[in-house]
Amino acid sequence: MTTCCERYTSCRRTIGQTGLIGVGTLVAIVVGLICRYTDGGDDPTFVLLLGLPGELWLGGLKCMIIPLIFSNMVLGVARMRQAPNGGPMGRQTVLFELATSVIAALEGLIIVVAMVSPLTKDMTASGGSGGSNSTALAPSSAPSSAPSSTTNVGTQLAAVLLSFVPTNIVNAMATDKLIGVIVFSIGLAMVVDVNEHQKVCHIIGVTQELNDVTMKMVDALIRFTPLGLFGLIAPLIITMDLGRSVSNLGVLVGAHVLGQAVHMIVVYPLSYVVVLRKNPFPYLLNCTQAMVTALGTSSSAATLPTTLKCAIKKNGIPEPLAKFVLSMGATVNMDGTCIGFNIFIVWLARCQGMELTGGQYVVILVVALLGSMGAAPIPNAGTVLLLALAEAAGVKVGSAGGMFALLMAINPALDRLETCVNVTGDCIAVGIIDGLHRDNWEEAMKKNAQAIEREQQEQQEQQEQQEQQDEAKSRRPSRVEIVNAAFMADAEADAEAEGIVPRKPSYTAKPPNGK
Repeated sequence: MTTCCERYTSCRRTIGQTGLIGVGTLVAIVVGLICRYTDGGDDPTFVLLLGLPGELWLGGLKCMIIPLIFSNMVLGVARMRQAPNGGPMGRQTVLFELATSVIAALEGLIIVVAMVSPLTKDMTASGGSGGSNSTALAPSSAPSSAPSSTTNVGTQLAAVLLSFVPTNIVNAMATDKLIGVIVFSIGLAMVVDVNEHQKVCHIIGVTQELNDVTMKMVDALIRFTPLGLFGLIAPLIITMDLGRSVSNLGVLVGAHVLGQAVHMIVVYPLSYVVVLRKNPFPYLLNCTQAMVTALGTSSSAATLPTTLKCAIKKNGIPEPLAKFVLSMGATVNMDGTCIGFNIFIVWLARCQGMELTGGQYVVILVVALLGSMGAAPIPNAGTVLLLALAEAAGVKVGSAGGMFALLMAINPALDRLETCVNVTGDCIAVGIIDGLHRDNWEEAMKKNAQAIEREQQEQQEQQEQQEQQDEAKSRRPSRVEIVNAAFMADAEADAEAEGIVPRKPSYTAKPPNGK
């Protein structure tokens, strides 16, 4: 007799996680509509119990926030610090990825200010509800660290800057002051030794293990996403204003598609033209297979083989350069994710009726930029990270749990579009780096290899010096040796004072025959 878990696993393998999310969402809508127009929706206890699986699932995701955000930030910055070991080409790649990420963050901020914030309707107003069994977060109940709308720009900026430096990192983790946790994680990654010196490298190793274990737990929670979404969406259907919810979802999808399209169709080709003075569209036409694969897999890492094929075989990029730049871009370049984080966080805030200030917009921009660098290149990895960044920006997701569930219901489709933008950025990056060195490719590769060799020699010399210093510190004389040395020094001093030359002891063994 098969158990429920076995049946669920079999169904998950048959139709996939995305299909199960769609089924769970559809069932939740049907159950919610039936209860909405029957007596079941009038019983608060029934609504509470109906939403219990969703609250447990959301609580489990929140439990993963601190370990995931800490490990992702430390490992992400450590990878960025290791990138310059790739020589001048590595530095150029990192600078391009950082520049496009900053542009993506600013682009997302412009879209949310011009479109999302004014068009999203307050679900906490009369006739709507932010969640089934959560108290909606009114503007007056926002976190105390967030500046109010009546304060001036200077006060808002001061409050934002003060939130970046926690006075107690343990307390910051316990009270979900994630801006301080992010800054602490970045600072730790900036000072830790990433050159694999034996004594300091354990920090990165432990952090990697923490990240691996946390991701396994997140993956286990993601498997129950259909059940969690059912528990969040069904009570929402019973209590919410359907017209406002549909309108808000339209604003979310429209803003997201607009942001991704502008970045993919305008920003990337324009950067190619500015740097290389060439028409980018024939080059991008050869990369369409990678873009389509990204839409299908929703994973930059899974698309990497196809992206390499398009770069090497269709665009004629040298294989060593393509592997280096594209492998780095698959983990660092998350421009589409950065745009999505901006839009999602502001949309959730406006659904709760929060009136965002200039300082809060700055916080959202910063956390979206930093958070996108820590996102894993796998499907649905940004779910927990979105929760963390929303909390860091002062947006309590629990107060709009139902709207967060609707966001998660359509997120698989939105995530595929973000992945397509990320892969397009990788293709543009490798094309630009190749164009900068195409005329003197062999000479550039030789200089790049020499630069790498010099850096490795410097690192090896530093490591040898460190080992010599450690060895010198460890070779301290024992107490007996110190006493003997002092005794011999006194004896030599006395003999010298009396004019006697001390006879040095001979330890030469006599031959067996006595000669």
